[in-house]
Amino acid sequence: MKMDKFIWIGHREGELFKTNDFFEYSITTWGSNEGTNISYCEKYKERDLGNGLKHSFIIEELSNLLKDEERKVMFYSPALAYTLMNSLPQYQNQMICLNSSSVLNLLNNKTTTRLWLSNHMPVLDFILLSGSDCQFEQLQQYFPQHDEFVIQEADSAGGLGTYLLNSENCHRVNNTIKKEDLYLASYYASPSYSLNTHILISEDNVVVFPASVQIIEDYNMNLIYSGADFVSYTYLEESIKEKVYDYSKKIASLLQNIGYLGICGVDFLVYNQEVYFIELNPRFQASTVLLNLALNEAGLPSAQELNYCSFYGKPLPAIEDMEHLEIHYSLYKYKKEGHDTSKQYLDKLSLLEESSETNYILYDGFTDCNYSDRAYLFQVIWDRHISSCGKDGKLHLHPNVPFHHFMEQALPLTHTIESIIRLKIALLNQGVRILSEAETEILACGGYNESVFNSLDLIIFDDIRINAPVNINLSSLSPFSLGYRENTFKLFYYRKTICDVSLEFSKSIKNLKTLNGASYKSIAFISGDRLRIKPESQCYFKQHGIGCMFCPGNGTGNASSCHIYTLDDIREVIDYCIDHEQFRHILIGGGSADPSSDDNRIIPVIRYIRSKTDKPIYLMSLPPNDIDYIDKYVEAGADEFAFNIELFDRKLALEYMPGKGKISLTEYISKLERAAQLTKHPGDARTMLMAGLEHVENTLSAVKCLASKGIQPMISIFRPAPNCRLSHIIQPSNEEIYALFMEARRICAEYGLALGPSCPSCQNNTLAITLAQD
Repeated sequence: MKMDKFIWIGHREGELFKTNDFFEYSITTWGSNEGTNISYCEKYKERDLGNGLKHSFIIEELSNLLKDEERKVMFYSPALAYTLMNSLPQYQNQMICLNSSSVLNLLNNKTTTRLWLSNHMPVLDFILLSGSDCQFEQLQQYFPQHDEFVIQEADSAGGLGTYLLNSENCHRVNNTIKKEDLYLASYYASPSYSLNTHILISEDNVVVFPASVQIIEDYNMNLIYSGADFVSYTYLEESIKEKVYDYSKKIASLLQNIGYLGICGVDFLVYNQEVYFIELNPRFQASTVLLNLALNEAGLPSAQELNYCSFYGKPLPAIEDMEHLEIHYSLYKYKKEGHDTSKQYLDKLSLLEESSETNYILYDGFTDCNYSDRAYLFQVIWDRHISSCGKDGKLHLHPNVPFHHFMEQALPLTHTIESIIRLKIALLNQGVRILSEAETEILACGGYNESVFNSLDLIIFDDIRINAPVNINLSSLSPFSLGYRENTFKLFYYRKTICDVSLEFSKSIKNLKTLNGASYKSIAFISGDRLRIKPESQCYFKQHGIGCMFCPGNGTGNASSCHIYTLDDIREVIDYCIDHEQFRHILIGGGSADPSSDDNRIIPVIRYIRSKTDKPIYLMSLPPNDIDYIDKYVEAGADEFAFNIELFDRKLALEYMPGKGKISLTEYISKLERAAQLTKHPGDARTMLMAGLEHVENTLSAVKCLASKGIQPMISIFRPAPNCRLSHIIQPSNEEIYALFMEARRICAEYGLALGPSCPSCQNNTLAITLAQD
């Protein structure tokens, strides 16, 4: 359906993306002011404006356009129509798709809607207070179990009227809100995440479109809406999705009963596994652009056209087609941050424009000029998830999506723990892009020594190794890049040089095969000062379909693609490496043997190595069933041990590691304690913990438990490999990881230990730093 006489009044030109020329003109705050768009920001070269200026601009433009009586106006926010009618009474009949002002006032009021819908579904406890009564101490009396609170204006949108109040900012919030106004006050439900859905109501039908996860960010006292993720929503537990649908359907029916028609948004909050109603938005949503993209792909009318049809009795598509629509997109809105004096947003935009992972950039008239704090810049659409809702109950946004200021305290880079750990965390978490000149030089040198799971080691200050992911989800947006200038590899942060780096190039074993045809690199890997020997051809758990879900290969075996090698193959590779390669110590590990028996290849491999060299031997394996086998390992020649717990929450461990997770904490800890007793140095018995899959408090509890028993904790950051079953999970933020490191380091120090491993070279992918002077 093409109607050339429709005019759109909205915030952004991009709101009409994929609406199939339904509108003849658009009048928007932000836009190009080209073609059919009439934009304030471009016409007057002003990105920021108050409502008074905006309304005057719209009135002026509509006064000219509506002289043609066939033109009709549809609004992003229909409540605006009633504001404009006072100035344009002669054109009110040309303003379409409007519910009554009394209905809109009811639904826009957060207090009345929450009271009304509390009769039908869960809502968070709340009270109504004047601004003068929104005092921290008074709120603690109303909600004694909490120390952070949410203060909301009765009628606001986008988070601009929503304040997060705590003991640190209470005076600033109190000075901002109006003492004479009424505010809806509740406790800050944390950890939690927000959801949104579109509902469509006609006289005869109600439709609940697929929901999205809302990206809400805490910025300068406000909880600001920053984007939506429909893909992330699909990974939520079915019980949560069922409640969202049922509650939305109920709300749609209630709105239908009071005569509401058209599109409406509904916001929910998930807190402690319960779904709570938050508010209604009787208008289009910022995420409607993604809904339209999916509707367009499915050959269905846009949300605006569906809105029109619902008001005027036009036929709608089949409800099933709309409710089962596949929306595989996410969106993020970039805003100017007041403390971004270096215009990081221009560097970010360049990365977004160059990235093959970026699907659409909606510029909405963006130009480079001086913007005030929070000014809208542009928005970006991806055909993948950019966030995830973790087991910790929080929303995790991919660290390469938003602006970051984490590195500001690390640069210029110095040879200090504070500076280097920040760089290391950021690289581990955000990855690195390899620039073309670096790629050319690497290929000329035979290729880099590719580490595990799409990564490479960067060596700084000659002896500090950092394992940075490459070519994984959204790593093309990393602010870090590896270049090659003046015959030296250099690490950049955006366009700033951080330091010179060196790389480790491919080893001589790369293309070798044993006499039996087994690949050397399937058995051995040399990195830094360590040779790793993998005693098992295949991980037992992976082979039997119960592999760890964070490992590549989707946790299931694929015997046909794996060459089965023998002890003779292993011996041949060991002999070659001892004769031709340089390394300080030897790790035996990688993949798990059959856990039902302790009689596997471990002892024969230890004995063979010890017969050939006196280099230290480090065993990383499952804990043996028989604790006395640890004595046998030591007798055979093992010097250090790691039995990796990974997840302290064993219920979660069983979910994510269906094979390995069956081993109890008691089993792990008892075997690690025996290993600590038998080895020579503190920290020679250790275990790896994985940060990012369980609540940070669990990880810190594990650190304390282990350190108190003389077992060295190691912490690695969960890194979602592209082909693992947990690839939908987003890792924690740099700031969260930094806080974890600092607290874990403090706990270890209490017991005379340091975060492991002790070997500086082997710390490449863990939260540990050893400087030369330490």
